[in-house]
Amino acid sequence: MITYQEAIQKLLNEADRTLESQLLDWKDAQRRIVAKDCYAQIDSPPFSNAAMDGYAVQAKKLANASKAKPVILTVGQAVFAGDTKENESNADAIPIMTGAKVPKGYDSVVRIEDTKQREDSQVAFFTKVKPGENKRDKGTDFKRDSLILKKGEEVTPFNTLSAIAAGIRQVEVWKKIRIGLVATGDEIESVTNSKPLTDGQIYDSNMPALQAYLEAQGCEVVHVGKIKDLPSLLETKIRYFTQQEIDIIITIGAVSKGAKDFIPSVFEAQGATCLFHRVAIRPGKPIYAGLMRKDKPILCLGFPGNPISSLVAARFFLYPYIRHIQGLAQEKPFIAKSVNSFQRKNNRLRYFLKAKYVATQGGNIEVKILDGQESYKSYPLVQANCWVMVQEDKQSIQEGELVTCYLMS
Repeated sequence: MITYQEAIQKLLNEADRTLESQLLDWKDAQRRIVAKDCYAQIDSPPFSNAAMDGYAVQAKKLANASKAKPVILTVGQAVFAGDTKENESNADAIPIMTGAKVPKGYDSVVRIEDTKQREDSQVAFFTKVKPGENKRDKGTDFKRDSLILKKGEEVTPFNTLSAIAAGIRQVEVWKKIRIGLVATGDEIESVTNSKPLTDGQIYDSNMPALQAYLEAQGCEVVHVGKIKDLPSLLETKIRYFTQQEIDIIITIGAVSKGAKDFIPSVFEAQGATCLFHRVAIRPGKPIYAGLMRKDKPILCLGFPGNPISSLVAARFFLYPYIRHIQGLAQEKPFIAKSVNSFQRKNNRLRYFLKAKYVATQGGNIEVKILDGQESYKSYPLVQANCWVMVQEDKQSIQEGELVTCYLMS
């Protein structure tokens, strides 16, 4: 049995790989990870334009304007947003709408509320302006060739807005990680089955929960299946997965030391090299990881069947691996003050505890370690929004102590 830190290092180093990338339109690239830096193709704004409805003027002509002594200027032909023909008027003021190109020779815009139209094609101006006032100059948001999106950033609706404004038509992202997911167990039954549970059966909560988690991380779950506790059935699944360009195979259950815990031996019989089996953590100690080298490397993960153990395995093994192969920095925990105490058994395991944090009115973060830490108890997840991590050499947590926390997902 190895430590958690040793297991993570093996996973990230020995199972390291490079994903393939693809060009996508922005609508199809949301929540994907950028595989290549994106640079602006144009200036933004691409031309100097009016920040509001008003009049384009030369600021110097209104140097003495005031409410008591307005300056009267002659008005030329109006300019609207989208006009493509250059306005060549030599009038003192040009009516201009928000977003319209400011004609050459005019350096500022007076808002319409500070003027009054006269009957003789003239306008009274009641305020002076500074050069550049109410005018959005070309390139003041960003210049052409500015870095808009870095490799390793997530595509969101917000940076999509900037990228499209920069004239970037498509984005190169990493292809989705393809995962084959299979649960083992004679006792598990789908909740969608209309038949009531028989004695000795339980609903399969692991499979739908893990599928939802994986898809929320941007993965493509290629095949979801359930098999009985027969090694030959898993062998068939593995052969199927290797034909589907799968990146990761995840099994749930049959990974410990029981009579029907056959996952490690089947993986290795199919060509996997064991990276580790059993890690000094709670929950999730029986976790298995192996590497199968076919046309491309396939990571093989055996998650324990207890519900919380499988979630911990996904959160603290699979999630760091997904970030790593997409070129993302590893996440940093946050620190919170524990509002209660916790005493663990006398062992040297790393604990991941279900917990709930809140932000206080004073701006501090407090966390409560929830009751029901056993790996079969899922009810605390109704409240939980984070995990408290307890290091191997830490035997207890005292009320008021600062602790290390990770978000739930």
